[in-house]
Amino acid sequence: MRFCTLSCIFIAGIFATTVSAQTITGRVVDKRSRPIAGASVSLKVKGTAAQSDADGLFSIQATAIQNPMKSGPATHSMHLQGHNLVFSNATAQNLTVELFDMTGKRTNAVFSRRFDEGMHVLPLSIITGKKTAKGLYIARVTKGAEVRTIAINSLCNASSMSIGAASHSTALAKLLATPDSLIITKTDYTPGVRAVDSDLSQNIGDIELRLVIDPDSIVEVQVEAKLAQMSLEDKIAQTTEVLVNIISPDELKNDKLYGSVFNGGGSPFSDNTKETWATELDKFHDAAAQSPLGIPILYGIDAVHGLGTISGATVFPHNIGMGCTGDTALVARMANITARECRAVGINLNFGPAISVVRNERWGRSYEGYGETPEINALMAAAYIRGLQGYGDLTREDAVAACAKHFIGDGGTTNGTNGGITELSEATITAIHLPPYQAAVREMVASVMPSYNAWNRDGQVFRCTTDKHSLTDILKVGLNWDGFCLSDWDAIPRAAGTGEYTAENVSNAINAGVDMAMISQIYNPTEGNALQLVIDYMASLNSSVPATVSQERLDDAVRRILRIKYRLNLFANAKSNATLRTEFGGTAHRDVARECVRKSLVLIKNEDNALPLVAGEKVVVVGPWAKSLGAQCGGWTISWQGSADNPSIVGTTIFDGLQSIGGSDVTYDESGNDLSQAQKIVLVIGEAPYAETQGDHGYNNKDPESVQDCPQCWDYKNDEMSIYLSDCPHADLLDKCFNSGKPVIVVLLSGRPMVITTELEKSKAFVAAWLPGSEGLGVAQVLYKSGNAGFTGKLTHTWPSSFDQIPVNTGTDYSDEAKGSGGTPLFSYGYGLTY
Repeated sequence: MRFCTLSCIFIAGIFATTVSAQTITGRVVDKRSRPIAGASVSLKVKGTAAQSDADGLFSIQATAIQNPMKSGPATHSMHLQGHNLVFSNATAQNLTVELFDMTGKRTNAVFSRRFDEGMHVLPLSIITGKKTAKGLYIARVTKGAEVRTIAINSLCNASSMSIGAASHSTALAKLLATPDSLIITKTDYTPGVRAVDSDLSQNIGDIELRLVIDPDSIVEVQVEAKLAQMSLEDKIAQTTEVLVNIISPDELKNDKLYGSVFNGGGSPFSDNTKETWATELDKFHDAAAQSPLGIPILYGIDAVHGLGTISGATVFPHNIGMGCTGDTALVARMANITARECRAVGINLNFGPAISVVRNERWGRSYEGYGETPEINALMAAAYIRGLQGYGDLTREDAVAACAKHFIGDGGTTNGTNGGITELSEATITAIHLPPYQAAVREMVASVMPSYNAWNRDGQVFRCTTDKHSLTDILKVGLNWDGFCLSDWDAIPRAAGTGEYTAENVSNAINAGVDMAMISQIYNPTEGNALQLVIDYMASLNSSVPATVSQERLDDAVRRILRIKYRLNLFANAKSNATLRTEFGGTAHRDVARECVRKSLVLIKNEDNALPLVAGEKVVVVGPWAKSLGAQCGGWTISWQGSADNPSIVGTTIFDGLQSIGGSDVTYDESGNDLSQAQKIVLVIGEAPYAETQGDHGYNNKDPESVQDCPQCWDYKNDEMSIYLSDCPHADLLDKCFNSGKPVIVVLLSGRPMVITTELEKSKAFVAAWLPGSEGLGVAQVLYKSGNAGFTGKLTHTWPSSFDQIPVNTGTDYSDEAKGSGGTPLFSYGYGLTY
């Protein structure tokens, strides 16, 4: 190697141009990976700043590297002058200099010395030494927080330097890269720092910020303090959820302070108004506050598509329709309105969302899931929980504890049987049915409800309510979740195949991971004492501690329940909210519901411009469902099973909506007896309301007098519950309309894709309207394209061409999952026409 004494300094031409600014992206999150909005993100050296958005995302550009040759003492505090490095100090500080050759190897010892305030000249011989090889060198200078790189050519041979620089561009680029730091700050959070290479565009992933005062830590202190005050009986009472019909407020105040009170699918009060609900529930809240321990109650309800139990509430489309919107922000808004209407009357626990991955349309709860894929259910689960739980802040007055259900595999049972057996490997369960719960846990879902179904795992059948592997190993430990597990309606004795809360049944469920038992009076109640099942449960648990249920397991259950109550701030704010009652069912809420309806509709056929309807056309609307708010809303509306003839629902029917737009040109002919004047026929038809098992295909309630009757089976003569459209109520109207010779637009009200192949062929247009809820005007707006409202909904189910093709699903083919006859489906997942 040839050496020489340093003869001159050259700022390399290859570095004479300005380096383009680079973009650095990432996300700011809290300790639970939830996004933090409004955090300030800045580069320490390159000096730009940005803010994180609602999803915690940020994008920041580094300022360009300036050309050192064009920089002088007037603009920079460091520069080259002849054989010297010239710099000035505003304050006394250390200067560190390192020299690297073009391969990236450091060629001298690190020079470091303190310099006083003022101007200084540093001879380059100090940093280069007596001998240097031919070629280009990089001096890296650290002066306080400022870092600079300066190119030095030892022989003033520009051409040879350029060739050498090109051959070692990667090493030189690394040397020229400015070491930098992202500084992330937000009020009430400890600042975060992340080292970055600010000359490289990159996504640095998540940056975690911690609260200066962590409310979770405060909550844990409060929980432990309250737990220390509780007797064994107090703890057992907290794990008990009691049906409102069998308890009075005085029992909370003077007898047992139960952890929760709930009601079934109907109203427990004869006057089903928001005012009565608020008055009656506040009695329970007051009683709990006046009890010796003063622990508030959770009041639970199935507000699965809005607070549909109460007259005048806003009723949204069921989940299957909301899935078709593809709009997570809208789902969050819908959920937040549900929360606001719940808290208006004193409800603080919602048994929702159902986040079932629905793999078989025979299942009567198909409409409770968002679709057939884990992806759509995970997206919508997170959005719904976010909106329901106060957008991540449970202390808000519009926050309600969510309960994700039903864990796990309820949408994958054999033949779609409600509460049946899911026969899948753990790998398949994890791939299909677990992702929505992973998303729910990331949103800190307050509670999870184990499913009625059983899981056949490796040849052994486990009821989910008593399956420790599911509830503890997978959910609580595997997902690191700290909420509470709430059993379904009397699921503990049901899992055991009995009607009794025995010590064995109770200890099996509690040890599996159930933290709170939902107890009714339905399964074999002792005559003359409506609370007997509650008494049996509490006595059984009492006798099991510590014999078969450890004190630690019981304390863990109570901690989980108290934790949610403290997070909800119920000790200070449990009662109904008069301000929120003023907006209950109001215009603003219904506007959002209509947007949900418009975006949920899926257009699956449109020939000869049958749609949109045009002003001035003579339109005849046919079918009782066109004027039925109950048929629009489906199950879980006013009552558990719902009812097509329900005067308590407040809203607009599809016919009312059509007429409000089309005026006198829109007429109604319920039975389609005179269609001669019609230019177009709108036939509204589909399923009658149902819920749960009563909706299973093939279900037949043998007792027409039963309070658990199947409306389809008896009231509407669908003797065995069927998903063939030709078996639905008023099916005779189909041929009557088709035989008229007029263009027929079918609007299908259903909780799932149905077998419609023949009816589809005969129609000119076909709309899957699902169960749109109380705002039928939303349907009409899209049919008329009123206000430029068009079809945007996309199927979240593969639509079968025949019954034998069920089950048919998109995505990965799992070998242990049941499949139908195969072949091409009628419509694929994601299908949906527009105009």
